Amino acid sequence: MTPYPDHRPRKHRIFLSPILHLQVRPTSAPRVETAKRPVETPSLASSPPPPAKVPKVGPGPVRKPAPPSVTSLSPTGAPILNINAANTNVPLKERQRMVTVIYETFRTLYSNLPNNAQTATLPGQHAIAQEAEVYARSQRSTYKNNGAHTITMIKKRPKPNQISHPSVGTQGTVDARRAQKNSMLKRAQIEHAVLSQEQLVKWGYLVEVPEGPGETRVSDEGEEATCERCQTLFVVRAPRSKQEAKELSEKCTYHWGRTYVSRIGGVREILYKCCSAPNGSPGCVLGAHVFKDPEDFNLLHARHPYSLSSEFESISHARDSSSELEVAALDCEMIYTTAGMSLARVSVIDGAGKSVYDKLVKMDPGVEVLDYNTRFSGVKSLDDAKVDLDGVRRELRKLIGPETILIGHALENDMRALRMVHLKVVDTTVLFPHGSGFPYRRALRDLAREHLGLLIQNGNVDGTETQGHSSLEDAVATLDLVKFWVQDQRRRAGLPPS
Repeated sequence: MTPYPDHRPRKHRIFLSPILHLQVRPTSAPRVETAKRPVETPSLASSPPPPAKVPKVGPGPVRKPAPPSVTSLSPTGAPILNINAANTNVPLKERQRMVTVIYETFRTLYSNLPNNAQTATLPGQHAIAQEAEVYARSQRSTYKNNGAHTITMIKKRPKPNQISHPSVGTQGTVDARRAQKNSMLKRAQIEHAVLSQEQLVKWGYLVEVPEGPGETRVSDEGEEATCERCQTLFVVRAPRSKQEAKELSEKCTYHWGRTYVSRIGGVREILYKCCSAPNGSPGCVLGAHVFKDPEDFNLLHARHPYSLSSEFESISHARDSSSELEVAALDCEMIYTTAGMSLARVSVIDGAGKSVYDKLVKMDPGVEVLDYNTRFSGVKSLDDAKVDLDGVRRELRKLIGPETILIGHALENDMRALRMVHLKVVDTTVLFPHGSGFPYRRALRDLAREHLGLLIQNGNVDGTETQGHSSLEDAVATLDLVKFWVQDQRRRAGLPPS
C-alpha cells in the first residue's frame, strides 16, 4: 500500500487495577525463556486491558473485592493479598491459596514470553486480577469450583510468544476479546461513521468516474520513467527470458526501509530502518527498476477504466441483491508492472470476519510484471491467477452493492487499484486519527497492536511463516478495529456493549 507519513511514537502508561494491593512473598525467580522472534516495543495494547465484567455464577448478589491497603509487584514470587478479613466473605487464606495457584498457572503459560521488566511482573498482575474476577462472580460455596474451572481454562490456552498474543490476559479479558472478534458488525452500527462526500474528496477518494472510455494508455513498455526506488531514469522493459529477468532484477540498488530520526548521546541522525545506515548512503539491496504513476485519476482511468459501484447493475447482468453484504472489509495487494502499480490480490470479509473472497489477479493484456514487491505485497507469483481485473469486479458485484458499507484502512488506495468508485466508506485512518491531524495517518500495524493486541504485517499469518503483507490479514484487522471503535464509542457514552 502507499506509504504514510512518519508516525511519531507515543508513550503509554500501564495502569494496574486498584482492586487489590499487593505484597510479595519471596520465592525462587520464575523461569522466562527468550522468544523465538524479536518483539517490537509494546504500545498501549501490549498491556492487556482491565478485566472484563463476567456474569455471576450461582445465586446471590455480585460483590466487589475488598479494598486494598498496599500496592507492590515483584517478579520474584506470588503476590500476597493484604485485605482486611472482615471485608471478605471467602476466608483470606483460601483466597491467598487461589492467588498462588493462579500465579503459578500464569507463570507456566507465559514461560515463552520475552524476558523483560514488563513480562516479569505479568503473572503477578494477572493473578491478582484473575482472582478478583473469580471472587466477584462467586458465592462462598462456589468460589473454589469457579477458581478451579478458571485455572483449567487458562491451562488450555496456547503458550504465547508475544505479549500481544490473544492468550495473554485474564479469562474475562480473553473471553471478551473473543466475543468481540466473533460478533457480526451490522450496517446500523456504523452508518454514522460513513464518510461524507466532502470527507471522501479530502482523503483522496474519487467520487465521480472520469470522462471518456479510458484504457488509452494501458502500458508504458518502452517509455522512459523515473525509478521509484533509486530515482534513476530508466526505460520500462519487461524481461523476455529468465536470463534477462535476472539481469533486470539487479539493475537497481536501493534502501527498502524508510528513514527515521535517531538520537544517541544527544546526537540527532537520520537512518534507514532497513540497515541503520545514514541517510544518503548507498543502497543495501538489489532489485529491478520500477515506477509508480502519480495520483492522477485520469491517468489511472487511461490504464484501466473506472466504474461506479451504483452502476454495476447496468454494466453486467441484473444484480441479485440477496447476496449483497451489509458490511464488508476489503484490502488489496499491488505489484510493480509496465502499467505502474497493478492489482495482484483482493481479499474481502463479511461483517463477522469470514473470508468471502480472496483471489490473485491476472494482469491485463499488454501488461507485464516488473517486480512482485514480495517484501511488502506477499505475492511471489501469479501463475495461479485465473481472473483479470474485469473478472474480479464482475465477481465482486455479487457481494458489494451501492448500499454496502466498505471498511478499509486508507481504502482510497484499494479503490484506485480496483478502479472502483464507491460512496459508502468507513476508513480506519479517519476513525483513529493521527495526533498531528490531516494528512498524517497512523499505520494499520500500529493501530492493531495498540487497540487489538495483534501483531500484523510481520511475516506470520495464521501461524505460517510468510513474506510481506497479507490482504486477508489486513482486512480482518481493519474489521476488528471498527468493532473495537463501535464498542469504545458506546462505553464512552455510558451505554452497554452491543
